[in-house]
Amino acid sequence: MKFFHRRVTKVGWVPQDWSFYLAPVTNGIELPFVVKTGEVGLPEFYGVQQCFRRTGTANEAWQQKYARTAAFSEHDLWQDPPAGAELLSLTGALRNGSVKFFPAGKETAGCRTPYGESLDRWRSGGQLDTLEHVGTYNVRMLWTGDTGLILRTSPDRKWSTGLYWERTTHLSDHHPADFLQAIVNLGGMAPNSQRVLRGKIYWLAGPGETLVKHWREDFPPRCQPVQGRSASTMTADPALIPFRTPHSILPRQSGSANRRLTPPCATVTSDPPPTLRDNARGTSRPPPRW
Repeated sequence: MKFFHRRVTKVGWVPQDWSFYLAPVTNGIELPFVVKTGEVGLPEFYGVQQCFRRTGTANEAWQQKYARTAAFSEHDLWQDPPAGAELLSLTGALRNGSVKFFPAGKETAGCRTPYGESLDRWRSGGQLDTLEHVGTYNVRMLWTGDTGLILRTSPDRKWSTGLYWERTTHLSDHHPADFLQAIVNLGGMAPNSQRVLRGKIYWLAGPGETLVKHWREDFPPRCQPVQGRSASTMTADPALIPFRTPHSILPRQSGSANRRLTPPCATVTSDPPPTLRDNARGTSRPPPRW
């Protein structure tokens, strides 16, 4: 297991403390994320962009060092398509209980979660159509999905990867590199408080439906936190919260025979998370507060 800590103090950010845990399990990596505020709390909507890069050979040279996984690269797949062939989409999200793939194309596109839609309706005064494009990458919102799970399959659908975070508001891909994105709302935290978020990277054999089955086992509805404008702040010690995913293979913690470290969220690149680099470009930017 890996642990990373970062004190967020850059101009434009509300000062806060971030602690990340990366715990390998049989079907991916559990990602506990602990956020602590100081003398200033976080406003109602304070989004942090989480990236899961799927770099292929068609990406720019500087991107090649980050998570090069050409088997999952849509940019590679679309680089030299046969004449007249229809582009194949590898990226999708859950809608009405099934995997719905985003349209194939290099336009930055995505969807809201029900939680994200409620926030967007609130901040648009109920005029959701005025927020067709959101975020720093001007993502076109296609629909409202079921949850914060986004996935990418191989072209033959024999392998799947994915990313899930609690409190996800928006999902998207291609910004402009070849990766999956989730916007996670840290907002609504009082001064001197703490929140524990759970997240997970998936990497397993099988089509998207297999990944969804694992996700449903890992995050059943009864274990998912209430996500709304009045969602409460969690103050528990993350080391005392039981793992709730059946695929966890972490050793038991000393002094707690039936408890393990929790899984929440983190930025996913091959660069160490303590720097939390924006798109792995070596620079950090304030989280989008759309």
